Amino acid sequence: MSSLLSVVRFYQMLGDSGYLYFSFPVTPTQHMLARALVGTTWTVGFLLACGLFFFFFSVAPEVNFSELSASPVKWLAVGIILLSVAEVIVSIMSGYFAMFLCCAIGAQWTQRRLLATFVAYLVMGAISQALSTLILVFAWLFNAPIIWLQSLFDLSVYNIVSVAGFFQLTIPIWIALFYTIITGAVCFYFTKKLLEKRLNLP
Repeated sequence: MSSLLSVVRFYQMLGDSGYLYFSFPVTPTQHMLARALVGTTWTVGFLLACGLFFFFFSVAPEVNFSELSASPVKWLAVGIILLSVAEVIVSIMSGYFAMFLCCAIGAQWTQRRLLATFVAYLVMGAISQALSTLILVFAWLFNAPIIWLQSLFDLSVYNIVSVAGFFQLTIPIWIALFYTIITGAVCFYFTKKLLEKRLNLP
């Protein structure tokens, strides 16, 4: 609910109430970052709560924690988990920036602003899906996902302690992370420009 409010309030900021929002000494960048951070925090908190609930009621009863604590720490697995968590967090924030861009595009039309925002959301979603599909098809042509997934389920690879081995195993995650960062940065930049144009800011 709080995540939805972040987008709704940003949408309202592009309407008549925008001048009220910007009567305070706050820049468009600060507005966007504040709403994205709040929304991301609530979304991550919700996902964490769901994950903990699932773990304690479904996974924990089946795990032998005495054997698990006696086994050596698989630092490679820990690194992969942390990198994956970072990718999820960045993806959530990038998603908010994409939603903000849809609102900013829709705000360019004084009439039927909500409809224009919805159309922008559909178009951007289609473009994102097309790019993701092209990347997946390109990867499948080189059999990369199968090899990578097989390596993840090969428990022997988690004995790797070298930095080079870690980066070699996590290349797909790094690619996804940088792709998400670039996408979020592009959405952020164009949203900022459209917001400044809408409010006639210098």
